[in-house]
Amino acid sequence: MYVFVCESLRTILRIVHFDGQRWSDAGSYWGGHLTQLYGTSASDIWAVGDHGVILHFDGAGWFRVPSGTGRGLSGLWTRPGQGEVPGDAWAVDREGTLLRFDGTSWLELPHDSAEEVTITAVHASPRGEVWAVGRGGTIQRWDGKTLKSQVSGTTKRLLGVWSNGPDDVWAVGEQGTALHLTGNKWVSVPAGIAATRPARELVGGGTFTPQNDLLGVWSSGGTTWVVSAGSGGGWYVS
Repeated sequence: MYVFVCESLRTILRIVHFDGQRWSDAGSYWGGHLTQLYGTSASDIWAVGDHGVILHFDGAGWFRVPSGTGRGLSGLWTRPGQGEVPGDAWAVDREGTLLRFDGTSWLELPHDSAEEVTITAVHASPRGEVWAVGRGGTIQRWDGKTLKSQVSGTTKRLLGVWSNGPDDVWAVGEQGTALHLTGNKWVSVPAGIAATRPARELVGGGTFTPQNDLLGVWSSGGTTWVVSAGSGGGWYVS
């Protein structure tokens, strides 16, 4: 059994490994903060973090891979190869630029318009579809050459995306936003969670209304799960 976890120790962050019986240090110190960890097998695991740092585990040890950017990385997804098609990895920096590892190097991906687009999350399905979501209701699909924008029907910031195939994709975001792609159209779906929570009085006067933001989504076989965190604190799974 291979389980890796990012553990923060003040300004140093390390990765620890569970072998089925105990946790141990995976020997990945580099002096910064890591934000995402994902892999496809015990010999193909990626981690991303501050200052454009990307680490890769090949089954024997962790080593750093040039990312081509100095910006912090906050999103990550990887997928294994199938047949003659090699596996790849995808990452998002904190300014919303999407990066792809093609088996040799990490490259920044072009998109289909001159408009400013900020990506927050990415998902690559085993069948080849790659989806990215972000601020202002941004939804983009990678067609193998460029990122093409789609009409989402919302201006809310989207924070998570999951694809089961080209006509079954979910995107979730702030204020309980949940969208489902059926055919060629994105449709809003009630998530069973209110957009906001009851207002709270602030010390010194005034009120604060926490949002119920959907941070992640997972779907399979007609069942879909979302995870929510109110901006006033608290975690929920639906």
